Amino acid sequence: MKYDNLIFNCNMVLEEFPILIDQYRSTKDRYNEVKKFLATYNLDENKDLNKDINEFITFYKFQIFIIIAQLDLAINAKNLIKASNRWEQLFFIRNSCLVIHEIFNKIKIRNKKSFYESIIESKYPNLKSDFNELIISIDLFNNTYPQVSKIRNRAASHYENSFDKFYNSIINAEIEETALIIIEFYKITSLSSNIWKQYSRTFKENFNQKLSILNNGFENKLKQINDLINL
Repeated sequence: MKYDNLIFNCNMVLEEFPILIDQYRSTKDRYNEVKKFLATYNLDENKDLNKDINEFITFYKFQIFIIIAQLDLAINAKNLIKASNRWEQLFFIRNSCLVIHEIFNKIKIRNKKSFYESIIESKYPNLKSDFNELIISIDLFNNTYPQVSKIRNRAASHYENSFDKFYNSIINAEIEETALIIIEFYKITSLSSNIWKQYSRTFKENFNQKLSILNNGFENKLKQINDLINL
């Protein structure tokens, strides 16, 4: 069928991505345990390490929001394709536009830098080119599909006061184009996933290096911390 590949990918997202959310919750708990370990010692390094942990959790949470958006889009896409009437189609088109617009606005905040961008620029310059590619892709998407923000603004995040504006913003929306929009969304968010993987790997390397330079007298305690981090 025409949309078999998209449905297959949506089913994969719905099967695998909830596991990533559980992993986030588990990782957050482990790093909080690390903070408790560190708090038992009055070390100058504690403040720096705690700051690193807070950065990691915030960055991780940022990526989880993107994963949740990918899950939401998978549900929207499946229901859009099997919708039995026009108004049902329009509902899932509107909701898809809302999800896409909101998550892209988290990545690229108008007129200021997002947390995501600020951390990369200040501490991870090796990721800057990948992040720029992500931003360029979002800009290109917004220019190619201006109807996404139009539908979001007039018929999804809230209802336009003018019925004509509300109705005209959605009535010509089609399944085929929306499917292409969703596919492009997944391509763009895969760039974000790659940035997260690189960031996570670099962060853990740097964090473990900081732990290794602490006083040798804390060797056993540090082993417990490393065991928590690298479960």
